[in-house]
Parts: sequence; structure tokens; C-alpha cells
Amino acid sequence: MNYQKRIYKKFGTAGIIIYPLLIATILILFFSIIYQYQLFGVPSIKTTNYNSTIGWTEYLYFSATAFFSSSFGDYFPLGIYRLITLLENVLGLFFFANIVGLIFSDLRDEAKEEIWIPLKDKAYKELEFELDRLKTNINSVLGIYKISDENGSYLSKQYKDITPQNISLKLKETLLSGNYGNLFKNGNEIFKDIHVKYQEYFEPEITAIINEIERTLRYIDEDISLNKDRNIKQIPQSEEELFEEILDNLIKIVNYIDSIYGILSKKQS
Repeated sequence: MNYQKRIYKKFGTAGIIIYPLLIATILILFFSIIYQYQLFGVPSIKTTNYNSTIGWTEYLYFSATAFFSSSFGDYFPLGIYRLITLLENVLGLFFFANIVGLIFSDLRDEAKEEIWIPLKDKAYKELEFELDRLKTNINSVLGIYKISDENGSYLSKQYKDITPQNISLKLKETLLSGNYGNLFKNGNEIFKDIHVKYQEYFEPEITAIINEIERTLRYIDEDISLNKDRNIKQIPQSEEELFEEILDNLIKIVNYIDSIYGILSKKQS
């Protein structure tokens, strides 16, 4: 179907119809010439003055002439105005099947688009909603909030400036204790569900980023669970190392979200 799309782009609907007609015409003419040569060889054209045998150049000329007219019928019974032979029937069937196929294909594509476009819109709306919610939750975890004044709106601090050293002890303890409940575990399930339900509607690069968000949320949940079990299990990583890993993964998720926002803004512009 790619060649049909290219033709449609260049010539519109008329091109889609004319193109197979031209191909079928050329094929019929080509096989007509071969068929005539196999039956009669190079024909003799009798004129009122003399008999002469034509060469290949003239032969091709007369083949084309006979194909599009009822003249020279004795020499070219496969002409387009003559009774259609088996070969012409086959090629004619091919041509009309192609046209009918194009028509039904277009109708099917239109019907599919009527169903597909609303589902795609729903997929992107749900994705954007969950991305906004996740970013808001991460900002809350990191102690980032929006400030609005006469100069506009901005965040209380930049993500690039966040380090384990400048995170408050209270925030660190809250995060490591798992007091944020199932925020990250639920987030992992939500994005896994979005991936399964809507991956056919997303561009491959967006699907890849969703996978990374899903995986990183799982890592955070696992690290928090590990730290909570520190008293009953032997954990190879220190609390500080786990916290740094969690913090690093939170910033990664923010960057992933911003990457998707960037892709979506390019699509809309």
C-alpha cells in the first residue's frame, strides 16, 4: 500500500485510479504484441500498391494502433475494441480487482480511522493525566512547590540543584520509611497498564520512555521496601546509598516525563 500512498500524495484520488489503468493497459499491449508474434510472426501489410513486410519499429507502431482502434483487426485480434481473449480477460480482471480493492481498502481505512482516532486521543489524554499526576507527586516528595508572583509562575527549586545533601532530614526519613504509601508501586502498575492498553497508539519513542518510567518506579518501590526490612534482613547497601539511588531515580523520572512533554509539543506545533 506504500506505493498507493505515494501516488495519492502526488496526484490525489485520480492518480490512484489512473495508475493501475495505465499499468494494465501497458501489460495488455505488451502481451498482445507477444501473442501476435507467436501466432503470426512479423505480419505482412498488404497495401493497394504492393506487398511489404514491416520491421520491428513499424510492427510496434501497428500493434499500438491496433490496440486502441478497430483497424487492422485481421492482424491484431487482441485489440482493445475486439472481442476480449482469455489473456485480456485475466488482465482485465486484475485491473478491476485492483480498483475494487483500492475502493474497499479506502473505505476500510476510513472506517478504521473513525474508530482509531478517538481511541488514540483517549490514550494520549490518559497518558498526559498520569504524567501530570506523577510529576506533582514527585514534586511533593522532593519538597518542590510552585510559586506565583507578578513575574509569573516558577518552582521553588530546580531539579538539577537537588542533591542528597540539601534534602531535609525529615523528607529523607519520610521517603525511606515508606510513608508515601503505595505511590511508586501504584505508579508502576498504572504505567504498565497504559503500556499494555495503548502501546499501538503511541509512537515507539514514547512507548520506550513509558517502559523506562515503569521500570524506574519499580526500582524505587523495591529500594524503599528493602530499607523498611533493614531490621529483619541483611541489606548490603547503607541507608544513605539507598536514598541516593532513590533520589537519582526520582530525577530520572522527571526527565523522562519532560522528554514525553517535548515530543508531544513537537507533534502539536
